[in-house]
Amino acid sequence: MKPFLQKLPILFLVVMLAAGCHSPTADELVNRGAVKIRMKDYEGANTDLNRAIKMDSTISLAFYYRGLVKEPKYGSDAAITDYTKAIRLDPGNVRFFFQRGVAKTKNRDWSGALADFNTVCRLDPGFRDIFYYRGQLKSKLKDPIGALADLNRAVLVNPRVENNFILRGRIKQNLKDYSGAIDDYSKAIDINPGNYNHYYSRGVLRIRITDFTGAISDFDAVLIKKPKHRTSFYYRGIAKISSGLKEAGCKDLIQAQRLGYKPATNALKKYCNN
Repeated sequence: MKPFLQKLPILFLVVMLAAGCHSPTADELVNRGAVKIRMKDYEGANTDLNRAIKMDSTISLAFYYRGLVKEPKYGSDAAITDYTKAIRLDPGNVRFFFQRGVAKTKNRDWSGALADFNTVCRLDPGFRDIFYYRGQLKSKLKDPIGALADLNRAVLVNPRVENNFILRGRIKQNLKDYSGAIDDYSKAIDINPGNYNHYYSRGVLRIRITDFTGAISDFDAVLIKKPKHRTSFYYRGIAKISSGLKEAGCKDLIQAQRLGYKPATNALKKYCNN
């Protein structure tokens, strides 16, 4: 996940990096640290932010940016410590709660992450993709109804983000709402027709609702992009056999077997007398 940094004008960035004619203030060091993060100079950023905090430990952004620097190098615990310090200094800043929530999910602290995401939703319901992230977390917490409610809101806020539809489709699939899941996978395909995974997911569910023609079409699309996708050969074979195309279906099952998909062997015995 990319850190959420303040947008700094290019001229300001140049001035900050070039500033060497006087000792920088704590605020200048924080801003320069943010610039260095954008430039991927994490060691330089860490040095500037440490200096800023030593000079003035009341600047919330100094701890926030330092947390962003620490997370990839020292792990989520170190970052969470700095995000928490930033929150204590500025408890109304949703970015701090959001980033701490993300770090907590990496630590598998689901309840702590949910508390932070709930705070973000309360303070700023329109913040970034918060309903997607909270919905994803609720799904992990085995709360599919709550997750579905969040993804419904995410889709309303961002109707052109394919991940919103994919996650909602998976939740519906787990709830056995296969037609609803197919609709969501179809919307994801409309947004990004080049992603073969969406066709595969839809094809598997089309078999479940006995739409074999639709399933065959989806697996055709997968195999155009991934000609050795063995499970697509398997499922396309099952769909063809189920729609009366036994010979063609058995050929697909043989290909799936050749590619190492073990369930194809049993399917060949069952449907093709092989």
